[in-house]
Amino acid sequence: MSTLIQRKTAEKYENAAAESISSHSISSDTSKSNKFKDTPPPQLRSHKVFVRIVLASAIFTVVYFTANKEKNVTLAGYRELVSLREHKLICTPNSFTQEEIEKFPKCISICKRLVTDNLFNENEIMQLKMFEEKIFENKDESSRIYNLNSHSTALSELTKALHDTIKSIQPKIIENIAQRFEISHKILYLTKPTYFAQITNVTNEYSEPFHSHNFDKEAHKHVHYTVIIFLSTYKRDHQSGRFIFVDVEKKKMKHSIIDPKLGRTVIYSSGDENTHVFENLISGHLSFLTLSFTCDNEAVLLLK
Repeated sequence: MSTLIQRKTAEKYENAAAESISSHSISSDTSKSNKFKDTPPPQLRSHKVFVRIVLASAIFTVVYFTANKEKNVTLAGYRELVSLREHKLICTPNSFTQEEIEKFPKCISICKRLVTDNLFNENEIMQLKMFEEKIFENKDESSRIYNLNSHSTALSELTKALHDTIKSIQPKIIENIAQRFEISHKILYLTKPTYFAQITNVTNEYSEPFHSHNFDKEAHKHVHYTVIIFLSTYKRDHQSGRFIFVDVEKKKMKHSIIDPKLGRTVIYSSGDENTHVFENLISGHLSFLTLSFTCDNEAVLLLK
């Protein structure tokens, strides 16, 4: 009896020891398995680091170029009918010199740019368009500028009719400048340069100045206000060729874009607050009439 009890007790301890060893073995295997599972191989870790670096670089690149990108704003689209859209600006020393301020104290009030499609009626625009077509019908690609102050005798009859038309719309333009820029119409005069232009995609000495950043007083010190009347329409008569005001805001370039449109008129003060450029043409013909105005009665352009 005593021997049987001792044998059962021994078996009990052996079974307990076996269970303990088995449990420890399973726990150890599970621990090792989890250890290997939680720790990725070196190759996978390197790949994750590489992906993170690439993503960070991509995000930095997008943020950098977005922050430094030129800003383009459409001031007047070719599909729009613009009654009046204007932008007041800060006059610069290149707008009116101290000498001009003393000589023409009532000439400058504010600086701005404006665009309108309602200044002229259809008949006035079609007359100007007809003159533009007749003037350039026999011109080659290298001479598509026609100054009203230097015409040939061969166009004398046409010139007389053209001058009459310009003189008929001139009071309307002067009145508009006076109203929008808050000055007297009595001190404004038509001046040089006043001309028709027809620009193509051929680059030459006549077209090149239109494709360079410039402001009108830079070349013509006596000019105070500039008027551009478009005689062609963007996307219909030419591809590209948009008129662009170039500004700098917070050290970033800003482009205020005006799509040419038949009859559309742009009026602006002629200093470097209105630096501008024409976009290079891809195809077609861009046509417009430029009229310059001054407060200097010694620089008047007289049309006979």
